[in-house]
Amino acid sequence: EIAEMLHIEHLLERQPSQLSGGETQRVGLGRAMVRQPKVFLMDEPISALDAKLRAEMRAEIKWRQRQTGITTLYVTHDQTEAMSMADRIAILKDGGVMQVGTATEVYRSPANLFVADFIGNPSINLIPCEVLAEGENIRMSFLGHLQWQITEAEIAKKLATVDRDCEVILGVHPEDISLEDGQGTNGIPAEIYEFESLGAETIVDLSLGENGEGETVMLKVRTSPDFDKAVGQIVSINFDQKQLLFFDTITGDAIR
Repeated sequence: EIAEMLHIEHLLERQPSQLSGGETQRVGLGRAMVRQPKVFLMDEPISALDAKLRAEMRAEIKWRQRQTGITTLYVTHDQTEAMSMADRIAILKDGGVMQVGTATEVYRSPANLFVADFIGNPSINLIPCEVLAEGENIRMSFLGHLQWQITEAEIAKKLATVDRDCEVILGVHPEDISLEDGQGTNGIPAEIYEFESLGAETIVDLSLGENGEGETVMLKVRTSPDFDKAVGQIVSINFDQKQLLFFDTITGDAIR
């Protein structure tokens, strides 16, 4: 049964020297699984497999773990593996634990910039900006001349904890940005730099313009497969304010 799950039935009569790297990895995984241990310790067990087989193996390993109930500690540098397989994810940096939580928790409420930038494909957009406040009126300023009004009460409450006219890092996931023709309402103008049509979706690269150091500030947007705009076209972008994240520019910690 395990040999069938791992697609190694045809390898059972071979010698170890006759196995490829990916085959050796699958055989080793099978040997561990047939022993029914109390705990599985897996160190990138499917990293040498091709993309299609990796996707199949993720589902199979997760299904078997649920069936047996055996606790599994699974090490991977592939965030897709971590998010699709784990009940809880621990993200480490330089030997220290940055955050522990479910896939949704680390994606939607990252503890710091490292976690935010590590989780997600495409990665989260991280934009330096300035908080401008006049009474209860709060705006975000980008690149020194682009301004965007905060209308979501919870976000305004969160930003009320930071010093006025100070810099923060805005984090926004590609799927939380919408595109409109022209300037739009409370929108930010951006130029379409490039786009990738991936069948089920389109990933759009946008240019907001140059910052004070002459570097072009880019954003990635995940949008529908019927994207019909052209490179060089000016569009208006808007953020889903309920999903915005903010980080301290010095510590990198999330502003709660």
